Amino acid sequence: MENLEVKYETCISSERELKSFLWNVLLINVNYFLYTVSICIIVSNNNNMIKIIIINRSQKLIIMKKTIAISLASALIIGLMSFGVVSSNGITGRTTTGCSCHSPSANTGVIVSLTSPNSTLFSAGYIASTTYTLNLTVAETGQTLFGIDVKASSGVLAAGTDGQTVKSGTEITHTGAGNATTNTHTFSFKWVAPASGAVTFTFAGNATNGNGVDDAGDHWNKGSVAVSPSTGISEKEIVNMNISVFPNPVSESATISYQLPSNALVSATLININGQIIATLFDNEEQIAGIQNKKVILNPSIAKGVYFVALYVNGSNSFKKIILE
Repeated sequence: MENLEVKYETCISSERELKSFLWNVLLINVNYFLYTVSICIIVSNNNNMIKIIIINRSQKLIIMKKTIAISLASALIIGLMSFGVVSSNGITGRTTTGCSCHSPSANTGVIVSLTSPNSTLFSAGYIASTTYTLNLTVAETGQTLFGIDVKASSGVLAAGTDGQTVKSGTEITHTGAGNATTNTHTFSFKWVAPASGAVTFTFAGNATNGNGVDDAGDHWNKGSVAVSPSTGISEKEIVNMNISVFPNPVSESATISYQLPSNALVSATLININGQIIATLFDNEEQIAGIQNKKVILNPSIAKGVYFVALYVNGSNSFKKIILE
């Protein structure tokens, strides 16, 4: 096969991308397929993605031009359906390579962060066999459609309950439902910690313009976070927060005092010395800057012993030791 020239190359990973390809390349450019022998190679990998390479050859077809063009389009659709690509779900296998079908390289303007709300997972480590809620947030100003791919080196990931995430193999990706927001989107899902050993989460996030075409307006970035088994909790305080608990030792109730430098979302939990949450004291309260005094009531069924009040302020946390008697 002489005079071969690559004329078009793309990756197709969703129904939206398939429709765009068929319309812009196969249907509009019918003359290209009928008169310039074009060969379409469909290459499948293990990540529910199809790579299309169209090769141009200078010699013209002599017979069956129309049949070949129609068959090519049909074969492409059948091939994609057989690989499970014609769906709105995201694709996996992108946590380390990134979402290169949208754009060739990572964009530092896309912020991708993994957190565990109201838990000590990323500050004090995990408790074996504990189920944690994880949030992966993707943000870029001006973007309107978001997607993710997440993998854990150990433990078991599970989709969230809001229908926005799905488990594919050992990874979590988006379903295409509810991810059309402006500037930022947070995907929630679950992770069951393993019995032991260090764990690395790798993840990638798409922040796209939602115009239905993979172009320079679609951006992505990736990241990773490592966690280890918990070795216990010690007192820790956000700078200038001046947290205190009175009285201490505590019996039935206590007042948590602290100072906020600015307005914030604040939560508090009672945790044991291993970092396990025993009770939620208050959750995601909008509080104004200044000195706060929060009275909390403790359930009398909680066993006596040493605990910590964990205070979460805009993603940062403080731990104050208390004795429950």
